[in-house]
Amino acid sequence: MKGLDDKRAVLLDLDDTLYLSEPCENAAAEAIVSAIASASGLREKEIRTTYDHAREAVKKRMGDRGSSHSRMLYICELVHELQRPDLLKYVRPWTELFWATYVDCAHLRPRALPFIDAVRASGRKVAIVSDLTLATQLYKLDRFDLFGRVNAVAISEEVPDDKPHHEIFRLALDRLGVEADASLMVGDDEDKDGKGAHHLGIAFVKIPLRDVEGKTFDEIASAMGIAA
Repeated sequence: MKGLDDKRAVLLDLDDTLYLSEPCENAAAEAIVSAIASASGLREKEIRTTYDHAREAVKKRMGDRGSSHSRMLYICELVHELQRPDLLKYVRPWTELFWATYVDCAHLRPRALPFIDAVRASGRKVAIVSDLTLATQLYKLDRFDLFGRVNAVAISEEVPDDKPHHEIFRLALDRLGVEADASLMVGDDEDKDGKGAHHLGIAFVKIPLRDVEGKTFDEIASAMGIAA
């Protein structure tokens, strides 16, 4: 990894880049399945199966766009699949329970914040570039104490399509006021993050899922000529 010292901005993916999402997703799903079972009298196994089916149904209907990740839509779909309209009044609180449980389980990779702080201290800019819905990602950024550390966010709900479509990357560049060749995309997914970035001529570095400590962030900082 070298030749990154000319980059004036870093575009950062959020989920599975700054933290690992799978444990959070599992804990949150368990919390709402338990809550739905308590309110409905149905077995948790049936609810979990229906939730998984509802999630796929929403994704198929919505396509590759930000709203396809909405847990509120998944839960609403689940209630309709159960043919229990009496449970619609719980959709919003169950969604809130899902995300509260999720963020309580989430922990940034230890080297993530030092990296962001070092990038900002060097006079460079940082943007969060992530799929999902804006409200949810802002909630995570608040809990991770990232407000004040980033210059901009670009979330796929704000554009027509999820990554790797180029609109979200272009939105981030426009909000930062930085050209593509002066920017670096850091993410966990070669296809979504890497392919989308390369389409616009943005350099890309992958954060491996196995890098639990986030030591790759230190390597990127070194290649940029900064100390994290």
